[in-house]
Amino acid sequence: MTIEFIQDWNGTDAVVLENEILRAVILPRLGGKTASLVLKENGFELAAPNTRGTYRHPERQSAFADFDASGLDDAFPTVDSSALFAEEGYHYTDHGEIWRSAFNASVVNGKLQMQYASAENPYVYTKTVSLADNRMLLEYEITNTGTADFPCIWTWHGLVRYEEGMRLLYPAGAYDILNVSRHEVLGAAKSIHSLQSDVYDFSTVPAGPDTSAEYFLQGRIDEGRCGYVYPSSGTACVISYDCTVFPYLCFWVTAGGFRGDYNCAFEPTNGFYDGIDIAQANNCLPILRPGETLAFTLALSLTCGLE
Repeated sequence: MTIEFIQDWNGTDAVVLENEILRAVILPRLGGKTASLVLKENGFELAAPNTRGTYRHPERQSAFADFDASGLDDAFPTVDSSALFAEEGYHYTDHGEIWRSAFNASVVNGKLQMQYASAENPYVYTKTVSLADNRMLLEYEITNTGTADFPCIWTWHGLVRYEEGMRLLYPAGAYDILNVSRHEVLGAAKSIHSLQSDVYDFSTVPAGPDTSAEYFLQGRIDEGRCGYVYPSSGTACVISYDCTVFPYLCFWVTAGGFRGDYNCAFEPTNGFYDGIDIAQANNCLPILRPGETLAFTLALSLTCGLE
């Protein structure tokens, strides 16, 4: 694997990782976002594109919706903003703070290592990226550097390219679907549906324009494995992770229904769901103890040649 640092890549610094099979572009100044992940054999691009062309750097209180929704990034210590625990000095801003934070980047043991020490909350966040054959490995360590418990949610916000007719790969098991926002077909928020529903096709993405959806698999999942199949190129992406660390799984899709964007994402998470307030109400709010480190790995594999 080769690692190349680039000073100006569409308005920001970038690091290019490449081996014989994959090419990845990482943006350290934007939370270590994976802006591009290409399977070289057929030129397939997985990451949702930045339709605005160049990248802008958000400020501390910037709203996520005011910036590009592209690429594969992380939401921590929350997704939804919250005033909960404000008296304890914690800050839970829109989509967390990682997506708008600049990381220090260096090469450590042949891998790209990025680190960020928060000035808003008591933690140090380390993200290490490497390529191994057809897999991109994302290794994380998040350490509570404070003296008190830190309520926090980690969610993988990996926005991938939308393609009408793409197939969704769910974890093994029989699950119901919890719709989390008002939907013209699924109905009211918190409505429950079968994954094998004859009203809504959960096996694929809805056709655009002007539609979107967000839902969770109901309850804890039994397998840390999900992904996508793109029939037009015969390419599959499989996301693998430890479901004992991230027992909940969300799926988000917009086909023009949010700002005209087209993207989708399976989002493994350790909180149920999205915000500190809701997770606490559901008794599903993770706590990082003083001095404790949350360490985990998420892997993406790309394969082509599927019929």
